[in-house]
Amino acid sequence: MKAGRKTTFIVAALATLLLLNAPVWRAEQTLAHGRRVLLALQPVAADSLQRGSVMLLDYPLQAQISAAMGIPEAERGYGHSNALQAVEGDVLHAMVVLDQHDVAHLSRVGRVGVLPRAGEIPIRVKWWSDTAALPSRSYPLPDEDRGRFTSARYADYRVADDGTALLAGLLDAARRPIDPPDRQ
Repeated sequence: MKAGRKTTFIVAALATLLLLNAPVWRAEQTLAHGRRVLLALQPVAADSLQRGSVMLLDYPLQAQISAAMGIPEAERGYGHSNALQAVEGDVLHAMVVLDQHDVAHLSRVGRVGVLPRAGEIPIRVKWWSDTAALPSRSYPLPDEDRGRFTSARYADYRVADDGTALLAGLLDAARRPIDPPDRQ
């Protein structure tokens, strides 16, 4: 292989590796340095957790966002107009404020690019079927000891400055981590 081709190959390979690893690095940075934000969860019935399944995460915040957008609960999912004129797939910011335990409470909803007010933290959500979709809507369950996860009352997120939120784990009512058995 000629020196010019070898150099081109090496540069292209390095550029490809950097391009592919950038999202992973960004996620790791968000998990390591992002702001801790706890989102309340609706309780889950033990009989709804089946072998090899995932736990669906139901956030009251989603209903609050839909209500703030002016869509009554009975009419969600029918393509009604909303306060921000958001359409299917739009990315919005749910501006939240944290209480003394880092639990998020909705302050307002805005488009991406709207600056947060003092004390507000933006969380990126997607608008689908007249409701806001948070980044993580399910949590994979280990085959053994899944009953512990029925005690989950909070989703523990790390939120970057731009509103990107990553699920770091689940917490019980006392805000203690519910770790999978392999991490205990």
